[in-house]
Amino acid sequence: MQSRTEIHTVENKIVTAKKSTETKDIERMNISKVPFLPLLSIRTNAIEEIYKEIKEIKQNITEIEERNKVSSQCIETGKVKIQDLEDRHMALRKKAGIGCTYEERKEELQVKLKQIQKSWKKSTNKLKSRIQELEEEAKELSIKADALKNLIFRKGQQQKILKKNINDSGSTSENGYHSCDLLNSSGQLRSIVHTPSWNSLYGS
Repeated sequence: MQSRTEIHTVENKIVTAKKSTETKDIERMNISKVPFLPLLSIRTNAIEEIYKEIKEIKQNITEIEERNKVSSQCIETGKVKIQDLEDRHMALRKKAGIGCTYEERKEELQVKLKQIQKSWKKSTNKLKSRIQELEEEAKELSIKADALKNLIFRKGQQQKILKKNINDSGSTSENGYHSCDLLNSSGQLRSIVHTPSWNSLYGS
């Protein structure tokens, strides 16, 4: 039979062998993995930097395009203003008779004269038409005025005749009352018995 010392020695050897095997396995794993991890990290960081640079470049391109757009608008506005100033300058030169020949100046004045004559003719026609309308209105008013004058004259004659009839229509009735014709509110004659006559009162 083996002694306890021998058994303990054998157990120690077995434990030592297991530890040695485990250590070798761990070392083998470390050898295969450790060199790969730093390389992966480096590649990831590089990709992130590239993406960041691309994003910045795109943003810069957008800003540049916006600036170019504003600059283009300013350039177009400036061109329009320059053209307007040049046109005004040329118009002033022509008006002052600078930089144009006698024939050009004559032609320009003839164009203006035609425009003035056309405007004057148009205004004259309007005035003539208005004068004709007013003359027609004046004729109509004159006719109406004559008709009113005739009506007033006839009314006056009728009034005179009525007054004369009223003055001449007084008479003594058989029963001794004085009868006279008067005008009512509608202008018609009406006969009324007004007062007893003097003859009936005093028997004359």
